[in-house]
Amino acid sequence: MRLKKYQSIFENSISLFALKAIDLGLTIGLIPFLIVKVGIHNYGVYAFAMALLLFMVNIMNYGFNLSTVREIAKHKNDQTFLNNCVNEVFSVKLLLYAVLMVVLILLVCFVPKFENHSSLYLFGSLILFSEVFSTRWFFFGLEKMKYITLMSLVGNFIFIILVLLYVTLEQDFVYIALFEGIGMSVATIGGFFLIVKKFNFRLRLLSLKQIWMYLKINFSSFINLLLPSTYTIILIFIAGLIVLPSELSFLQLSLKLTAIFSTVVTILTTVFYPVVNRNSSWFFVMRLLLMGSGLVLSIVMFVMAEFIVDLWMPFNERSSLETLIRLIKILSVAPMFIAVNSVFGVNGLLIKYKDLQYQKSTLISIISMIATGVIFIPIYPIYGGVVSFLIGRFVYAVLSLYYFKFVE
Repeated sequence: MRLKKYQSIFENSISLFALKAIDLGLTIGLIPFLIVKVGIHNYGVYAFAMALLLFMVNIMNYGFNLSTVREIAKHKNDQTFLNNCVNEVFSVKLLLYAVLMVVLILLVCFVPKFENHSSLYLFGSLILFSEVFSTRWFFFGLEKMKYITLMSLVGNFIFIILVLLYVTLEQDFVYIALFEGIGMSVATIGGFFLIVKKFNFRLRLLSLKQIWMYLKINFSSFINLLLPSTYTIILIFIAGLIVLPSELSFLQLSLKLTAIFSTVVTILTTVFYPVVNRNSSWFFVMRLLLMGSGLVLSIVMFVMAEFIVDLWMPFNERSSLETLIRLIKILSVAPMFIAVNSVFGVNGLLIKYKDLQYQKSTLISIISMIATGVIFIPIYPIYGGVVSFLIGRFVYAVLSLYYFKFVE
């Protein structure tokens, strides 16, 4: 029995590592290709649009990866309970999708910054549609990460093929989000109907009153998931309102590489969350692995920054490469901050149902990042964004530790 528990954790870890490997391969290989094809300016415009679209995607995910995963992990053998979860999530996502589409259309029609690239945003709205059918939360709760990996592989394969075939000119940058939406839609819709058929679920939409009650009850989980998962997105969006698209590209690239180095921490956090929910005795092992991974990743990120940038980026100007190298070295402490938050926040406070304390630490850290960003980004467009990101992450880690250790 004990061997079986270890086997489950091992299999889920391998599945998520494979998923992240796919995402990393996509990032490492595709970004230089896109920069060469559409130019650094248009890539910045695309990055700004994706920040808005991905923020909306996270709104549609309304805390399901925390609240629903936590409950499914404890009732994974209850067929009726699982069916109710699917109906709840699908109904909530459908309503949020309708509201967000109205918001997006209003922005495109009446705000010049969005209206100037209306095709990009309308094509990208397919990404929002695909999120209606996303079932990542379901497989996380069941600890069946291999299905998530398979769906991601299908979606990314379609996306890459379309980009390689049709993104050949600078003006083709408006199609990148469309192709991503096509790939995601095929994968998520296929995954959705797979679980409906496999588990013999009966689909039923909730009433507006029931949806409203769900939104109110789970608002805390929504905030606890939305803000941490949109740290980078929020910063890129704020910076995009202030700086030039080319400057935004440097900030996005440095934060993207930081996310790559934080991959191991992210995977271990996801794997251990349902496990520690069931059995708190895993906390020590989880803390050891996460903290050790964060420290090692921070050191490697600092030491390998120059080698990675020289190998990865297609910039001809040495000054551009050196700018990106400096940004990455500054950000190298981020994986350690993220590991501390993962241990004492996600797998600490939330396991103890201290959702309110976790929410406080999240809000304070986000406010800290936004406040410093508004101050520093106009003065130092690229470095100001990086510093504000680190300040937010540092505050987040410290508060998570404080609330876990000293506040009941």
